[in-house]
Amino acid sequence: MTIHKQIFKSTLLLVVSLVLMSFKTTDERAAEALARRVMGSKAKAVVFEQYESPTDSYELLQKGKKVLIRGNNANSMAVGLNRYIQQYCLANVSWYDYNPVELPRTMPKVPEKVKGKVEVPIRFFLNYCTFGYTMPWWKWQQWERFIDWMALNGVNMPLAITGQEAVWQKVWRKYGMTDEQIRAYFTGPAHLPWQRMINIDRWQGPLPQSWIDGQAELQKQILKRERELNMTPVLPAFAGHIPADLEQTVPGIRTSKVNRWCNFDEKYRCTYLNPQTPSLHASRRISSRSRQRCMAPTTSTAWTSSTKSRPHPGNPIRWPRFLPVSINLSQALTLKPFGSRWLGSSSAIRKPGHQRE
Repeated sequence: MTIHKQIFKSTLLLVVSLVLMSFKTTDERAAEALARRVMGSKAKAVVFEQYESPTDSYELLQKGKKVLIRGNNANSMAVGLNRYIQQYCLANVSWYDYNPVELPRTMPKVPEKVKGKVEVPIRFFLNYCTFGYTMPWWKWQQWERFIDWMALNGVNMPLAITGQEAVWQKVWRKYGMTDEQIRAYFTGPAHLPWQRMINIDRWQGPLPQSWIDGQAELQKQILKRERELNMTPVLPAFAGHIPADLEQTVPGIRTSKVNRWCNFDEKYRCTYLNPQTPSLHASRRISSRSRQRCMAPTTSTAWTSSTKSRPHPGNPIRWPRFLPVSINLSQALTLKPFGSRWLGSSSAIRKPGHQRE
């Protein structure tokens, strides 16, 4: 009988736990999972509760033996958790997964209610260059901690450009290019951000197919987790950069060469599609196709296009020439069914006193 009673109690506890879990919101479960990842067994000291609020906000208060962290979504609750870890536990969560989170043996209480409110609704983070330093070699373990760190610090609109070469490969295939041509057009992994910014092609290529496929799968994990934590990933859109070999498979398109970057040889110069190509409205079609083949749904998504990075000071930008590019991009990015938010990204070095034309 004793064994049967123990089995009955264990089964009852499991059922009760499952019932209680079923009442938790998706955001509460996401916040709890984040706490377990960064706090380990000490995560039992905190509980989460979602509430309605027109703005991003959170609260900390003591509820019996546990600290209650309330917020309007998982991202806000993550910020509240970070405040508890830093202000009360006197600990820190690094974005490097190999740095331990050193929490006190006895988890401290919150003596009185603490409230926090986020004043800035859009908290964008990262730029194209950051994806070319250590990030090319990160696996999911490193990305998982980094995304947790972003959530803890309130980031809700991260740049998400990992694995985009898989999308472009599908697009260029549709325009008749072979995989050998496409992979030769891509740079090696460490220089991909500078290719994405229309600085350089082919350098240290061709890009291995295993890399393209692996990064595409990694990006799916990244996007899934970012959305779970109420982030709106900013995905890359088509900004006019095309493989030079596309002129062979799509006759009649109008192109131009981008200025040489950092004195690299002529063969590494980038090719740009004229945004006013009349016959195909090619850039709009390419942009639409790239988005249709993107590895993520169009909901909870923003889009970015990066034009050439850091033009040489002696070769000033002719700003009026960017106008048709911007117009064409905005038209492509708002094609049905892809109504979206989009960001333009560019950087330039100017001589002192140089003004925009």
